Amino acid sequence: MKQEEYRALCEELNTIDRQYRGSVQEIYEEGLRQVVRRQYARGGCTLQRGYYCPSPVLDIIAGNKDRGRLLKKLSGKQPDYMYGFNEAGELLIIDGPWSALTNGPYYREVLLRDSEREIGLRFQEVFGKTELCGISICDTQKGRPVRYLYALVRDPVTGTFTEFDMEVYTYEGERLIAAVHYRYGNNARAGGLLGNEMICRFAHDANGNLSTYTVQPIDQLNGERKIRPLRSYQVQQSGRT
Repeated sequence: MKQEEYRALCEELNTIDRQYRGSVQEIYEEGLRQVVRRQYARGGCTLQRGYYCPSPVLDIIAGNKDRGRLLKKLSGKQPDYMYGFNEAGELLIIDGPWSALTNGPYYREVLLRDSEREIGLRFQEVFGKTELCGISICDTQKGRPVRYLYALVRDPVTGTFTEFDMEVYTYEGERLIAAVHYRYGNNARAGGLLGNEMICRFAHDANGNLSTYTVQPIDQLNGERKIRPLRSYQVQQSGRT
């Protein structure tokens, strides 16, 4: 990734930050008033949004990540996530994962939609003050994600978003055939732009479900790219196309 592209993506995220950071609590409360149905889930705490993570493959290609599971009914144990849907069946509100320390959700998130773009605003309470602490953008075409960009950590010095992950998806007909995962940040100690990429190519079984995939990792430090060995994997119980 070139510096110009990195800076443009950071600006895309920080423009949203400037637009909504002072009003995210009110936007969340308005979304909460539109909720007519709730779902609950357990697990999935290592993925943004848990079961409803926008990425179709992140729990497959990244280690130690899973979506968790939706609960058919609530039991005595506290669920990790609450999902709120509006009358149109659209996901609007995400509370979670649950924190035993505060006896409440560690994060809250509200979703905004405009045509084929979905923006997620994640916030938390810090010393009684609402802080917008994460932004995600999911662009879709024909109902399928084509780009998922997210930043969940602010730079402690500048207070802006300077580190992000991004996935870009390629389809052949109805089938996902490739995904490129980018992770980049500006690391002064390392001498500049630091990041890595994973180019993933997928194969399908006779039923059209994801079956195997290859990963080509690439490391980048300040413009110098190092291609690491290609690796192959089996997809475990995906049921996805």
